Amino acid sequence: MTTTNSNMLSGILKNKTILVTGATGFIGRNLLKRLSEYGPSIIAVTHSNDSISLPVEKICYDGSYQSLFAPVAERKIDFVVHLATQFLTNHKPEQISALIDANVKFGTHLLELTRQKQIPYFINTSTYAEYYQHDGYNPQNLYAATKYSFEAILKYYEGVTKTRYITLELTDTYGPGDSRPKFINLVLDAIMKKEVFKMSLGEQEICYLYIDDAVNAFITCIGLMAENAISANDHFSVYADEVYKLKNLVALVAKYMNTHLETNAGFYPYRDREIMSFQPSFPKLPDWNSKITLKEGLDLITAKA
Repeated sequence: MTTTNSNMLSGILKNKTILVTGATGFIGRNLLKRLSEYGPSIIAVTHSNDSISLPVEKICYDGSYQSLFAPVAERKIDFVVHLATQFLTNHKPEQISALIDANVKFGTHLLELTRQKQIPYFINTSTYAEYYQHDGYNPQNLYAATKYSFEAILKYYEGVTKTRYITLELTDTYGPGDSRPKFINLVLDAIMKKEVFKMSLGEQEICYLYIDDAVNAFITCIGLMAENAISANDHFSVYADEVYKLKNLVALVAKYMNTHLETNAGFYPYRDREIMSFQPSFPKLPDWNSKITLKEGLDLITAKA
């Protein structure tokens, strides 16, 4: 099945309700836009100070389970797509509570909602940073540890609900309108400002996925789950075919942007527990492949600038 077929997916999602967390984040905004094309009812879970331009229902989560449950107590929900996360490469002591609240507590409230509402399908999003050195669970940082802690709790809910859970391990994403301080965005910013780009020696490998490809992975997963075409409670990786060392990525970005970028390689030391090689932890999501190359992605960013 090709889940990106519009007619087929519209049939799957007709009269369905999808609850999306992280709806105001970079991936969430783009996913909401695509989902809205297929006609389902969409419930976006946000914090009270967040705004959404699309015509979707909004739930303001205030840290309590009741703020999540009460607005949908009488609603039927068919899918949950859990994108919300609190990301920190390196944490400070005063940030520990926020990490746990966002990545463990909120997720557990969401799983409890799934149990109480008997929601059939749940898509979770994880990170390859849970598998430092690629030899089983070995979190790169506290952020990755909290993500894995949530997955350990999810394991309990797998045993006490009939919900079909799938976890997608997502590689780094990029695209137009992305304001996150991702490496590729910092490179583009240095090019725009004509600044010397300060970096490490750049031997780390990275795999960047264009936002449309990332969104297509979630769309594909929804279709596969609805047709029982993949096993419940499984993990899949979502990644592009192009893998670059950071130093080579910088050179390619400058080349594709038809400019020169002066670099100061070695200005920053490698971080503790730096992941030096890219390796997906799970099989690639079935019926899905990335379509946008790095050059094509940069062309699209430039066109929309």
